[in-house]
Amino acid sequence: LSGPFCVVGIPYADTTAGPLAGSAMVFTRNAKTGTWSSPSVLTRTDASTAGAFGHSVAISGTTVIVGAPLDDTAAGDNAGSAYAFARQRDGSW
Repeated sequence: LSGPFCVVGIPYADTTAGPLAGSAMVFTRNAKTGTWSSPSVLTRTDASTAGAFGHSVAISGTTVIVGAPLDDTAAGDNAGSAYAFARQRDGSW
């Protein structure tokens, strides 16, 4: 949680990137009503299957960091990656 935002990781979600690619969801709380919005879904543009994107999440202000500890990179298999997202003026991430 950070201010009106809550981020939740779903590391084994099936996405358009493939099975078990993972995702993260950012919910926004309406200050007037106290209700939470439908989530913005964060995914990787370079997603691979079984990367566990969303295994760890952090939020501070309008910046979200999402970990993918099983991501295969140039450093090796399961080397892991972290992805940063910033909230845009139009409300997208």
